[in-house]
Amino acid sequence: MTKKTPRDDVIKPHMPCPCLKLENGRDALCINGEEVHDINFVDLGFIPTRMLTDKIPDNSLCLNTVYSDDEDLIRCGTSKRLIKIRNYHINMENYLDALKSVKELYNGDLVKVNSCPECLYKTIVSKFGVQEKQDNEETKHVNATGNC
Repeated sequence: MTKKTPRDDVIKPHMPCPCLKLENGRDALCINGEEVHDINFVDLGFIPTRMLTDKIPDNSLCLNTVYSDDEDLIRCGTSKRLIKIRNYHINMENYLDALKSVKELYNGDLVKVNSCPECLYKTIVSKFGVQEKQDNEETKHVNATGNC
């Protein structure tokens, strides 16, 4: 058994959260999973540390961050709930891949990337849509060859 070092327990947060929906420049919604909640979006302009997010008393606030858990699934940096988009739990690889695509779209401008969580959401949805279509085509192909 290897001894854990303090660095092993450090959570690396990322911005933005793909489940933050900003409306009219003031209203904010959390669209995580099948639930939609009114939230109070707090734009700190930077990624907060774990110490800060651990002190938030309830789930009505959003700091627009996510982090990876022990199973490599992303969680809300504020509520600690798993991030779920269109019935999929999102893993860190999918998140970072979508984030890279959004950064390329904005030429690496992190201010624009962090202020557009909807772009990240749509990128994740489009990638899963492609994957679902490929999976369905492979299933059809396997079923068709099984009838020969």
